[in-house]
Amino acid sequence: MKVLIVEDNIEVRQMIRRFIRDIAHEIRECSDGDEALAAYKLFLPDWVLMDIEMKRVGGFEASQQIIQSFPNASIVFLTSYNDANLRNIAKEIGAKGFVLKENLSMLGEVLT
Repeated sequence: MKVLIVEDNIEVRQMIRRFIRDIAHEIRECSDGDEALAAYKLFLPDWVLMDIEMKRVGGFEASQQIIQSFPNASIVFLTSYNDANLRNIAKEIGAKGFVLKENLSMLGEVLT
């Protein structure tokens, strides 16, 4: 399985890698949403793990760009905010999952 991590915090990216290393055979990373579409086009991952809040381009906007170009893209949003409104937006965009950063152990269930 190929996974693209889009997260602006390097420590969080490293933590996500640790949680998925046994199920992902190839992992690539982006540090902001403005890099996500180009990285997706080059890598064509099975899954995208997308942070919601980033400095230049947020996860919702980046995900919309990816899904417009690749309607079958599988995106899981990662966030620290357990907010019903954010979950609804993620669902409307077409996300396949929504995982709190404090529960990254759930990624194994979502990605399999």
